[in-house]
Amino acid sequence: SVLLMSFFQILSIIILARILTPIVFGQLAAASVLIGLAAAFAEIGVGSAIVQKKNITPGFITTAFIITSMLFLILATLIYFFAPYIASYNKDDSLISVIRFLCISFFLNGISSIPKGLLLRELQYKKLLYCSVIPFITSINIVSVSLAFYGFGIWSIVYGQTLNSLLVFLGSTFFANSRLTISLDFGHIKHLLYFGGGITLSRLFNYLSVAGDRLVLGNTMNLEFLGIFERLYKISSLISSQLGSIFDNIIFPLFSKEQDNHKLLAAMYYKAIEAASIIGLLIGLIAPLFSYELTFLILGSQYLEYHYVLQILLILSFTRLLTRAGDAILRSQAMVYESAIVKLCSAIIAIGGIYITSQYGLYLIPFAYLLSSLFTSIVLHVLISRRINSSLKKALLIIVKNILSISLILLPIWAVVYIFTNLVGSIEILLLKVFLLCIVGYIIYYYPKILGASFDELLNKIK
Repeated sequence: SVLLMSFFQILSIIILARILTPIVFGQLAAASVLIGLAAAFAEIGVGSAIVQKKNITPGFITTAFIITSMLFLILATLIYFFAPYIASYNKDDSLISVIRFLCISFFLNGISSIPKGLLLRELQYKKLLYCSVIPFITSINIVSVSLAFYGFGIWSIVYGQTLNSLLVFLGSTFFANSRLTISLDFGHIKHLLYFGGGITLSRLFNYLSVAGDRLVLGNTMNLEFLGIFERLYKISSLISSQLGSIFDNIIFPLFSKEQDNHKLLAAMYYKAIEAASIIGLLIGLIAPLFSYELTFLILGSQYLEYHYVLQILLILSFTRLLTRAGDAILRSQAMVYESAIVKLCSAIIAIGGIYITSQYGLYLIPFAYLLSSLFTSIVLHVLISRRINSSLKKALLIIVKNILSISLILLPIWAVVYIFTNLVGSIEILLLKVFLLCIVGYIIYYYPKILGASFDELLNKIK
């Protein structure tokens, strides 16, 4: 499902980047800021609460649905009336109607969290695949692209996103097959407000940290620069976010089922961070090698001068996967408020860093995200070690060992590419990268123990 979703997302980015101008993506990013903030607040972590709670009843599901629907409806109304102020902040009055129309998908996405949570609780990944990939193909790859081709501009994406939200809600509701009763249990409300409140704060602060560019660049620079950075950031986060979803969707329900068995959790934790660090490092050290080619292939020649921005952003895959794994474990232990505090500090670092670096152009902005992501990953795993009585030293040794082993294999490629960059043409450099990676890939595939016994075990399972 990850490969399919990533493929169709990249395909949509490739096509839309060649039809629409960067300012369109900047307008959409600016219009989505308050929508994203409200979404993080309104769900109150209902989807996660459904997965984490050991025993759920139809009354609990009904209560969760009613509370979520009410909150999203209230916030959608507020967003509708606050739209002029958001447009004024970004100095573009045309955003008013866009923001107001996006309230529809905002509400639909909110109430979809209930059936999607039920499917994840039962590990129904195949049904979740149907609920995500098919709507995306229909709404974005077909409808949005067609409308963009016929000159609908930003509305091509807005209409596509709204249709996608509707199809996801209908599909997940159909597959979840849950029956709602007419009841409102205040005992369930108390549980939802406590656990969900922490999840909400965590997601709210996390959104602030990862969407700092939307909050700052539209005002300090302009919507065109915001659109350029947003497209580059979208590419960098595409693979890591999809892989992060896999880690989250596997680790969270499994760790929730064994939440009281700390000895088993510690053993599972070591395996989780080993897999996350290896995969994150491989992506974070290989993908940046192809930042120039990826920028040209996906976005086109008008973005090429900013490919160094993408190169730095792609390195974030390593810390992002460690963060997603750590966050999933903390949620399984109901440590949602501790996670929220960490995300708040991370948001402050990201937004403050973006504001400072934006004064010097786009090239330094990725370092603000890098610092924020590194801080979040470190602190989350310190909290985990204290909660499940795992050894922080052992976890750190696992990560350091993987950093050293993978760096020794891949950094020579970076050195060779750097030496030959100004000596041969772009085609020759691309062929050299591919050739060297094929050699490395052959070594890793046939001698996986070079990256440790755990990687050998992981690769055998994949095979």
